[in-house]
Amino acid sequence: MAHVMKFEEKRSDVNLTSAFLADAFRNNADCYVLITGDSDYIAPIDIVRFELKKPVLVYNPRSDRPSDLMYHASYYAHIPRDLPARCQLPDVVPLPNGRTIHRPPAWA
Repeated sequence: MAHVMKFEEKRSDVNLTSAFLADAFRNNADCYVLITGDSDYIAPIDIVRFELKKPVLVYNPRSDRPSDLMYHASYYAHIPRDLPARCQLPDVVPLPNGRTIHRPPAWA
């Protein structure tokens, strides 16, 4: 007998797609940006881009494989693996008033 734990995302794709389409139909933005490598977003991208005439930029964090998303997005690019690390603040940020802000250790 074995104990198996399986973690699954529930409804995250549906929630994101619903919010994406609702915002687009409400004309809440001039342009939309998705960070995904999941081709399940092709249909909503096509609706926003071709029916609502809004640009959709897709950044794929999964640069290890090509995606059909590139053929549907207004703009498509890979996000380098080290980008999040390069975008972090330094450990100490000096402020103009002489004080400093320290990055929480958990963010390292």
